[in-house]
Amino acid sequence: MKLDTRCQICGLEGESVNHVLFTCTLSRQYWAISNFPIPHTGFSESSVYSNIYYILKARDISSIPLEISRAGPWIIWSIWKNRNLHFFEGKITNAPDFSAQVFDEVNHWFIIKTLEKEEKAIDLERKKRILFGWKPPPSHWVKCDIGYAWSPIKKESGASWVVRNKAGKVLLHGRRSFSGITSKTDASLESWIWEIDSLKSLHFDSVIFASEDKDLVAAVSTPSAWPSLKFYSEQVCLRLHNFLNWHVQFQQRSDIKGAHLIANSVVKEDRFQSYIATGFPRWLSHLYQ
Repeated sequence: MKLDTRCQICGLEGESVNHVLFTCTLSRQYWAISNFPIPHTGFSESSVYSNIYYILKARDISSIPLEISRAGPWIIWSIWKNRNLHFFEGKITNAPDFSAQVFDEVNHWFIIKTLEKEEKAIDLERKKRILFGWKPPPSHWVKCDIGYAWSPIKKESGASWVVRNKAGKVLLHGRRSFSGITSKTDASLESWIWEIDSLKSLHFDSVIFASEDKDLVAAVSTPSAWPSLKFYSEQVCLRLHNFLNWHVQFQQRSDIKGAHLIANSVVKEDRFQSYIATGFPRWLSHLYQ
């Protein structure tokens, strides 16, 4: 079977992939109109690999504008598509139109990739929140975020709790102050006791108690492993057993930030008035709405 080995575009003998992409008269014109800097000695006449390697490494050359250096693969692809367009449809794209089409495709590609990265970052944060952040309680349960703050100078502490349902909606919240508190652990314990007693008096039966006090959560979960906190865990467990269903859970402060801020307002802003109210404080609407 006899084949015509001439390039059907420029007429030179010895058509090859390397010739079509880099050394053909028309491809040279396309590279030139695209302002892509070619090697000092020109493209290799024999090695398509060295030419493509140069194109791909051009992105590392700081002296070449990024919008040009990143366009190399698209110029190669567009030259190949233009060859097929000539073979199958008898058309050839003129150089100015060729350059405009290439850079439109390049810019569109990187815009899409930037958006994909942003979406992946958002999705990753969403997954982190699902895996590690605040999780809603099961149906027929509520989740209570426990907050506390302590002032070693004033020997005062603030306590708070925020009750949310399975949809994350705040049902109730409360705040209280305590005086004569001599340690941070005591401040946490007072907050736990007041919060547990409050929820029991409000007739909640199935509650997940979430706190940033990792040690106390662990001591309540496995008292035998925390003999140093036996007094504290006994005080808490004694009250928890009054509930039909209960569970304790450690949460990062950032996940129960609202409860912490309410408690912190006692020691930072001298808000000593204790109360229980429906919904969330208006000044924390940015967290709960």
